[in-house]
Amino acid sequence: MRASGQTLTAVAARSGQRAAAYAAVEGFERTEPDYQSLLDAPDIDAVYIGLTTDAHVPWSIRALGAGKHVLCEKPLAMNAGEVGQLMAVQQRTGLQVMEAFIHPFHPQFDFVREVVASGRLGELRAANAVFLSRFEAADNFRWNREHGGGALFDLGCYCVSALLLLLEQPVVWADAQQEFLGEVDVTTTGLLGLPGGRAATLACSLQAATVQQLSMTGSAAHLVMPHPFSSIDSSATVTVGEHHEHFAPVNPYQRMVVHFAAAARGEVPLKLSLAHSLAQAQVLDALFRAGAGGQRTWLVAGSGTTHEG
Repeated sequence: MRASGQTLTAVAARSGQRAAAYAAVEGFERTEPDYQSLLDAPDIDAVYIGLTTDAHVPWSIRALGAGKHVLCEKPLAMNAGEVGQLMAVQQRTGLQVMEAFIHPFHPQFDFVREVVASGRLGELRAANAVFLSRFEAADNFRWNREHGGGALFDLGCYCVSALLLLLEQPVVWADAQQEFLGEVDVTTTGLLGLPGGRAATLACSLQAATVQQLSMTGSAAHLVMPHPFSSIDSSATVTVGEHHEHFAPVNPYQRMVVHFAAAARGEVPLKLSLAHSLAQAQVLDALFRAGAGGQRTWLVAGSGTTHEG
């Protein structure tokens, strides 16, 4: 955030000692004794909320009530209903709220969107997003379902977000298989039904060799992004057919913060709207329901609800 030209005014954490240590490393001007004190500070214009997922919407709503723009860690909410609540408050206040995904801010993502829009792939036949990794720490919130843990929340949200942005089509139904470790899904594989009888697939895991990839296959060409989600300060290459498009190292997180600050100043529209966050949450809800119920879950267009069958 400092590199993007923003002033790091204050930070708050559950522990004052932890806040002080973080402020010293990252260059914040001061610490606040608690979250509410930070929100009440008159010299702060916007906040980044990096709490556990179950705290995202409650504290985002409090921040909006305090007159702050909100950049919130992904996934934005525990379910689509929470996103709807946040949207209502955002519309009432007129402040900016954005889910902190970095993948749309890497130049490779803009390139892929242009390729898809241009028709170079032909008619879409298949799309697949994979994000697998390994988390060993037993005390990590990712192993706590009440805090929004599990593979689908933590990694699958990237897959769903990217597929929705690139396909620009509504998901009609979802199906899923889930493997659990304790109370959380350690691995989820999903199938997303699209209009016209097509489908997209996704896979995410907290207990696998680290792999990430996004691919799209059309009637004319095949596209592959080997590092679609976390390519900070590293080069990237996108393959379209026999063509290889190379990208120099960039920091998409910095680019995201610059964009969000410009949107907060009213200079540009948000690249990731709450409407996108709502659509993504609806798909995640449907995948969870499909995994739990063992059958396909249909999304009711425009209603934010799902039903099985």
